[in-house]
Amino acid sequence: MADKRDSSLVFFSKATSNQWSYVLSLYSEVLKVRAQQTRGTKKGGPQELIKLDNWLVNFLFLFINHFFLSFFLLLFFSFTYTFTLLYKSLLLLLYFAAFRKGQFENRTLLAPPYAIINIVLLTLFN
Repeated sequence: MADKRDSSLVFFSKATSNQWSYVLSLYSEVLKVRAQQTRGTKKGGPQELIKLDNWLVNFLFLFINHFFLSFFLLLFFSFTYTFTLLYKSLLLLLYFAAFRKGQFENRTLLAPPYAIINIVLLTLFN
């Protein structure tokens, strides 16, 4: 547990979850004081900094989260569609190759996809 007199480094290593929650609850008040100190005389004043920080903390995360979620969903479904097409084409190739050589067996069709690739290659090049 961190103490009031500890440095920031000690606080980061020793603070409990209740202490971290308390520090996080003081964030908006500290930001208002800091904005008044640094932007008190500038155009826009401290309200501009508070508004920008609010947007960065609350809304930018939602935009980034939505972008990555939609990107990974698109990536997943495109991979699934491509893999399905590849798997179906490998099964057709296996049917044709096995019937041509007379080595067709029903249990071959129950093999997992990675095994079907090996079966097709062995059937074609043996």
